[in-house]
Amino acid sequence: MSFPEIVAHRGLASVAPENTLAAFAAALEAGLKHLECDVLLSKEGAPVVFHDRDLRRLCGVEGTVHELELARLRRLLVRGEPVPALEELVQLLRRHPGATLHIEAKRQAMEAHGRECVLEAIARASKPLSTRASLISFDLEFLELARARTKLRIGAVCATHAQARAAAVARLAPDYVFVDRAGLPAEGHLGLPGADLVVYEVQDADMARELRRRGARMVESFDGARLARELVGT
Repeated sequence: MSFPEIVAHRGLASVAPENTLAAFAAALEAGLKHLECDVLLSKEGAPVVFHDRDLRRLCGVEGTVHELELARLRRLLVRGEPVPALEELVQLLRRHPGATLHIEAKRQAMEAHGRECVLEAIARASKPLSTRASLISFDLEFLELARARTKLRIGAVCATHAQARAAAVARLAPDYVFVDRAGLPAEGHLGLPGADLVVYEVQDADMARELRRRGARMVESFDGARLARELVGT
C-alpha cells in the first residue's frame, strides 16, 4: 500500500524536539520532504523560529520573544544553538529543492504585533521558497488575510476533525488542514474535499498506515526519520 508523507515537526529529535537548525538539517538529510516550524516575532518584528510563549524552558531566561530585539535573541541558546531567524531556515531549505516548509504563525505573535505585521514579516522572509512554503495557523482570520494578500499556500490547524469540517474552514478553501490525532473520530473516512489532510502527533507506524487508509495525505511526527524507517520496514 502507499504510505503517508511525513512532516517533521520542529525538525527531528526523539526527546523534547525543538526548533533548531541542526534538527531541521537532520530531518532533511534523512530524506524528509516536509518540515513544520513555529514562528514568533521579535520586538522589532523580525520572524524567529520559536515555539514557547516564554523563554524560560528553552533558553533559561525570563521574558518573551516579542519583548527582545533580534540581536538579543540571537545571543540566547536553544540546545547550544542561537535562536534561529526564519530567514536562516529558509536558506537551509533552498539547498534542498524538493522540500516544503510549513510555517505556523503563532497566535502570540498576532497578539503582540497584529495579524498584518505577522503576515508581512513571514511572507517577506519566506519569499525565496515561493510555492515551497505554506502558511499555517489556528487563526482563520489570519489565514483569510493571507489568502487575500499573498500567493502563499495556506493550512488551517484544527484541534478536532469536527472543527476541520466546519463551514468557516470550508469557505477558506485551505490547501492543507492539520488535525490533532487525539481529535479524530474512532472510525470512518477522514479526507476533506479540496485539501490535503495532515494528522499531527503521530509517532506509530501502524497508526500512520491506518490514517493513510482512512484518507490522511500526511502525518506529522516529532521523530519523522524513525517513523519513515518503520513504514518501509528498514
